[in-house]
Amino acid sequence: SGFVVAVDGKTVYIVTAAHVVEGDANPKVEFYARQNTPVNAEVIKQELRIDLAVLKVAEAPQSTALAFETAAKPKVGDEVVAFGFPQGGGAWLMSKADLAGREGPDLIFSGAAIDQGSSGGPLIKDGKVVAVVQALQGKFVRAAPASFVAETLEGWGITLNAAAAAGETAAQSARSAQTQSGPPETSGNSQFAAIQQAAEGGNARAMAALVDMYGTGEG
Repeated sequence: SGFVVAVDGKTVYIVTAAHVVEGDANPKVEFYARQNTPVNAEVIKQELRIDLAVLKVAEAPQSTALAFETAAKPKVGDEVVAFGFPQGGGAWLMSKADLAGREGPDLIFSGAAIDQGSSGGPLIKDGKVVAVVQALQGKFVRAAPASFVAETLEGWGITLNAAAAAGETAAQSARSAQTQSGPPETSGNSQFAAIQQAAEGGNARAMAALVDMYGTGEG
């Protein structure tokens, strides 16, 4: 599963979980607006350590990018809607879930019809993405919060035009403040800051990524 985060003419950028496209640099993508007609995509960013990837489709049907909710943190008990392709659920299945808790920076959801095939799909509240499905944990779903995903995408140079239209993200606000007081943040620094924050919150994937970044001087 995946969802559009940016549109540039006929070119769209899609977010999914990195393990969904692992080993396939040019996967096929099917859009809701053009079902049963797979089109070619290109994996332009992929980081297995934090399980996120970005796909680029050069000739896509008309699409709308989803906005991320980065200003308000979801609360335990909040209801969200999950979209994806869970095993045995058929195509384009929509189901409801509840935020059951947190584990480090990750969000844990329960109640949705999420299974293998749902990874990379969005969890939506009030029309905005609050998290991205990454793994099953028993009967629960582990998801990366929107703030971390948005920070990572911006660190990769992906312009979130839908998020900008809905209002400044936390990262954009920080960069605006930096413009007045000093040089702007670089893409590498932005990604490093996002991964560092997740690692300090207890995310094991982010911890491993942070070790590698320190080792190579990345960011």
